[in-house]
Amino acid sequence: MNKKQIAVIIRKDLQDFFSDKSILGLFIFIPLLFSLILPVLLIKLGNNELLFDSINGMDSFVDNLPATILPKGIDNDLAPLYALLIFFMLPLFMMLPIIFSNLIASFSFIGEKEHKTLEGLLSTPISPQSLLVGKMLASMIPAVLVTWLAMVVYGVIVDVMGYSLFHHLLFPNITWLISGLLVSPLLVMLSSFLVLGASQYLKTSKSAQSVSMLLILPLVTLMISQSTGVMLIGLELMLIIVGILALFNGLAFYILTKIFNMEAYITQ
Repeated sequence: MNKKQIAVIIRKDLQDFFSDKSILGLFIFIPLLFSLILPVLLIKLGNNELLFDSINGMDSFVDNLPATILPKGIDNDLAPLYALLIFFMLPLFMMLPIIFSNLIASFSFIGEKEHKTLEGLLSTPISPQSLLVGKMLASMIPAVLVTWLAMVVYGVIVDVMGYSLFHHLLFPNITWLISGLLVSPLLVMLSSFLVLGASQYLKTSKSAQSVSMLLILPLVTLMISQSTGVMLIGLELMLIIVGILALFNGLAFYILTKIFNMEAYITQ
């Protein structure tokens, strides 16, 4: 792989992508919603019964919540709010890197097809590995950085505004740290590989986006499993997720380098 070629691809993709103001707006609005608006509303509402009654499965989740989960010094009456801020919000933040990388990766190849700029790129002397790595990193870097920033802002908001209720700092949290530092980059890589692989056979960016959005389904399943008390997103489960994602990423990259066809991207 050629590092200079990879750097050129990353720079070109990011310049093209962020020139679209509507997409740039999504990169600003969605993190603000998750990291600022939602936690402020949740903490302001506190233990509002109407709020928690409106969330399906919250009662069963709180009933099945192990007593050891609550940090010492936090009142049991605050268990629903604690569960919402720590456990229910985590899968939503795990969706962020998928959403962002999905937008960039689908725009990366399919967008170039739609704008008739792909032929010039593929006609250059570049290896499939360099092209795939460059495209993947162009999707990964902004998606991961925005997710990290959103997590940091969320943690600060929860600690500052929630301290008067919990009398305890909820962040940093080891499960959230693993999610941000390991799970988020791995989700971005897998999402990017899926889009890049599918874009060889698809003609529109919307079609390519639908492929990697399948990764959202396991996260929705996690949310449902938590609400029914089947499982809890803790340290052990997060490490299992890291191992599974690392394996899938290795397989996806290996398969992509084998099936990648320069001509197919141009002719399809």
